[in-house]
Amino acid sequence: METLQAIREAQLSARQDQTAYTLFVEGGAPKRKPVANLSHAAMGIDFSLSSEQALIGFVFPSGRFEGRY
Repeated sequence: METLQAIREAQLSARQDQTAYTLFVEGGAPKRKPVANLSHAAMGIDFSLSSEQALIGFVFPSGRFEGRY
């Protein structure tokens, strides 16, 4: 449920901010950060994540979520 809530919050922020976000898990908790490279996000890749961070997916300004949840 925590991940689903993080996705919903990121969708709202992405619409309001008109920016895309990377959603990932770090330390057992879902987190988000602005997408580093939009073309990579469109392909489902984020090379800026460290080995301690697990990718959940991406939220785009339209509110669309692309990921593995």
